[in-house]
Amino acid sequence: GEMSRFLQQMKYDKDPDLEVLTTSFEIRNPASPGDSIEHNQEHNKRLISYFFGNGNDKKFISPSALNTWLNCRMRFYYRYVNGLVEVDKVTEEIDPAIVGTILHAAIRKIYLQYIGKVLDVNEINRLSVNKDIISSLISDTVIEHFGEQNDSLLKGNELIIKNVLTIFINRIFQIDKAAAPVTILSFEELLTFPLSIRYNEVDLTLFIGGVIDRIDNQNGVIRIIDYKTGEVSDSVRSLDALFNNDRNKNLDAWLQTLLYCETYLANKPDQKIRPSVYKLKKNQGSPDTDRLRIGKNLVVDDYHDIREEFLEYLNITVNEIFSPEEPFTMTSDTWNKCRYCPYRTLCLR
Repeated sequence: GEMSRFLQQMKYDKDPDLEVLTTSFEIRNPASPGDSIEHNQEHNKRLISYFFGNGNDKKFISPSALNTWLNCRMRFYYRYVNGLVEVDKVTEEIDPAIVGTILHAAIRKIYLQYIGKVLDVNEINRLSVNKDIISSLISDTVIEHFGEQNDSLLKGNELIIKNVLTIFINRIFQIDKAAAPVTILSFEELLTFPLSIRYNEVDLTLFIGGVIDRIDNQNGVIRIIDYKTGEVSDSVRSLDALFNNDRNKNLDAWLQTLLYCETYLANKPDQKIRPSVYKLKKNQGSPDTDRLRIGKNLVVDDYHDIREEFLEYLNITVNEIFSPEEPFTMTSDTWNKCRYCPYRTLCLR
């Protein structure tokens, strides 16, 4: 900068013997962390601590953690190795994740009275025509979720949120009518299953699992149901495509639901189980819209048919998570995966 008047006066005063020094600083752009980080034993110690716990609490690998590893290993590194929690941002916009959370709570309230009972087309029609009751349940759920955390967001978007939830709930009714009659067994049930991995020449057992949106019985077949308000692929090219590194996020729901099928099977091995994803972003109500299609011809009506192959790929993937030979790499899909990533500034993207 420039000298002040006082300094200028001192400079030209005859008495002081001044030496003027000019100092400058070079400001550089921050260096990029690179496209990958080498995987070392210290990283594994943190992962072991995170997923295995200390023996007093039962921790497990969630479908979200596995999907994060498959979508972007660098995001997995920040979240699960460094423990940087993905903090929810308070914005003036409607977060799709918030809508999904409220939807799960609302549909559970609507169907709670039918746990252990047969839900047929007549009952679904009776529910769907009671629009005042549905609207009241939605309003209560919205208010319960927001509370006093962000009153301005609720006031500005309450009507929009309610309308979106009403559309999604009506789509659930449509899909359920196509599947009826069904007997609802549970909502939001936490289940896990054990998986052995090889680590430092020792066999270790960890658990994989999570909270299943809904479990019901359709003509003797157990349906493991996941409600999805985002993008979901209509089919999977092949089973191993679910486990490809840096794959498309629209496969997340199918991997998650198949993992939930395994959790249920671990507790009840003799049951016929079918993965089911309700793709609520699409207005579909045909009888097979929720089914998993693999390739051109295979429709998965029983998880047992693909279980062996699925577990083989799962075991490989989980072992890779703890392998020092597998670096933490950035995704190449900067448009779809980096735009809303909470760690994108750390990657300079």
